Order: sequence, then C-alpha cells, then structure tokens
Amino acid sequence: MPQNSESNRILNKLAHSYNTDSEKNSIFEANKKNRMDLLLGVFNKADRKWYHIIGWWEIRRLPYNVIMVLTGYVSFYIAYITIPLIYIFIGLALNILYCLAWITDISITRRNNITGIHKNNSKKVFLTYLVLSMLVVFGVAIAIK
Repeated sequence: MPQNSESNRILNKLAHSYNTDSEKNSIFEANKKNRMDLLLGVFNKADRKWYHIIGWWEIRRLPYNVIMVLTGYVSFYIAYITIPLIYIFIGLALNILYCLAWITDISITRRNNITGIHKNNSKKVFLTYLVLSMLVVFGVAIAIK
C-alpha cells in the first residue's frame, strides 16, 4: 500500500506541476521558439559552436546560389555570350570560396572567445561576400563585352 500512495503522490505532482494554462503555454512557446532558433541558426553570440556556424552559412547557401544564378542570367545578356562555360567555372569557384567564408567565421569566433569579445559579424560577412560575388560576375560580363 505505501508504494501505491507514493506513486499516486508522484502522479498527482506531475499532473499539477503547472499552475495555470498560461504557464503551460508560455513554456510550450519558449520551447517552440528554441526549436525555431535552432532551425534558423539563431544562437547566443557566446554559445556559438563550430557546427552552429557551419549550419548558419549552409542554410544561406541556397538563397546565395539563387541570387547568383539570377545575376549570371542578367550578366549573360549584358555580354551576349553564346557559350556560358565561363559562368560554370565562376559559379564553382565562388561556391568553393563560400566555404572559406564560414572557415573564416569559425576562426574569428574562436579568437573572440579567447579574447572575451562576442561579436557576431556573420551577416555583414555574408552580405559583403554576396555583393563582391555579384561584382565579379558583372565584371566578367563587362570585360568580355
């Protein structure tokens, strides 16, 4: 009998662990936000691990490639190129260099963790690399023309 009363007490405690429905909903919403932050790569600046950084960059690779394909099409018509082989080589080279961006981000984060400075410059680096990549593609189109 004592075992039954003990299990009833534990079950009762678990059943009434939340005081109100709003408390239960706030905990659920917090967990939902944490899962979404993990999906989108939003992390505390001090808690960024190497796999968080790589994930942040790789999630943005698809939009980067879509923008670069559109840039390639526009520059393709600027230069009136009949053989787009140069654009395939440029695309491969820029995607290889894209990996260098997250490698650099990891090394900067590691250095900042040692010095105690927790700045997240990933967005600035991403936008800068995107603009420079677009300038390379347009520059090739203008140089060929």
